[in-house]
Amino acid sequence: MTDQEKKKWKKNMDVAVSIAGDRKKREELVKKGYEIGGAYVTTYWGCAQSTFLATVDTLREFGIEILKKEDEEAMFPAFVGLAGGTGNMGIGTCGALVGTGFCLSLSALRCQGVDQKVQEQNINHRWIAFGAVYSNSASRFLKEYSGLSCRAVTWSRFGKHWDSWDPHAKADFGREEKERGCILDTAGYPCTIARAVAWAVEDIVDLLAKPITLQDVVKDHNLV
Repeated sequence: MTDQEKKKWKKNMDVAVSIAGDRKKREELVKKGYEIGGAYVTTYWGCAQSTFLATVDTLREFGIEILKKEDEEAMFPAFVGLAGGTGNMGIGTCGALVGTGFCLSLSALRCQGVDQKVQEQNINHRWIAFGAVYSNSASRFLKEYSGLSCRAVTWSRFGKHWDSWDPHAKADFGREEKERGCILDTAGYPCTIARAVAWAVEDIVDLLAKPITLQDVVKDHNLV
């Protein structure tokens, strides 16, 4: 990491500490996550890209920049094909978990100064990212939806699945989401995207305020 990057992440961590210890700021952050996540549902039409953008943008509004705007825009296309349970198949990981998991992994490693070269020197750093994703978004999905796949989420929420490759079924899914309040009441009836973003921004603040260190994972997992 460059000195400039190190300074940026030090600033991110300092801001996170101030938010984590301020109940009002924390509530405002979560509320904004719901708002931006909900707004992006009908802007980008895809769980992976919507949650990725909404998580990064919400954090930026509160002074935490995990990606520069130009890098965020350049990476956007990579998430599109991962939406809808991977390639719109429904059987893969929910795109909302993919988008937020990316942000958690990035934040967990970068705040500890880990980049590709650092991991090459010590592969145990990967356990920092494993723990960040598992302990936060993944665990929340398992608790709320009893699974991580797109189908697990839709079955938990609606008691049925939709064929995402069928435009009519896709439209039916959108109508039902809107009727339940997903678009108009993102906090009262949060759709998967808005809820995942709200979870992620809160978790990332906590993660930056109290990072997972290499020493932590070596001890916790008996690594060598």
